[in-house]
Amino acid sequence: MPPGQPLIDLHHSWESAHACYDSGKMDGFVWAEGTPYTMGYYNQTDIPNYWKYARHYTLCDRFFSSEMSGSSPNHVYTVAAQSKELNNIGSLAQLRKETGDDDGFSFISIVKRFTGKDVSWGYYVETQPLPPDAHAV
Repeated sequence: MPPGQPLIDLHHSWESAHACYDSGKMDGFVWAEGTPYTMGYYNQTDIPNYWKYARHYTLCDRFFSSEMSGSSPNHVYTVAAQSKELNNIGSLAQLRKETGDDDGFSFISIVKRFTGKDVSWGYYVETQPLPPDAHAV
């Protein structure tokens, strides 16, 4: 990879996840993304700050999603341990519209359990547009 070449973020969809997985062969990442710059390999001299972080925190280099799908179903897993309807619909906004429910879920999430129970909670996500180097982190 040429020095300074930014990596391209993987597509966040069911179709892309399954193309990358390629029936377990795990060889479809470059093909599914259409660019060789979808992944990179680095050592300590390439990204020394990551190694500094790793000594005190975690890099999540063995982090796997719960659902082989897009981002939204996996975000829902963090608060509900399932993503049922999102697997077929894809967007929270569409799910809310179709179900008429505030959060759109037909199942109980931890958020619903907290509501009205005097439990404070928050869910933090990056808003768009992301900075140019966001995908390298």
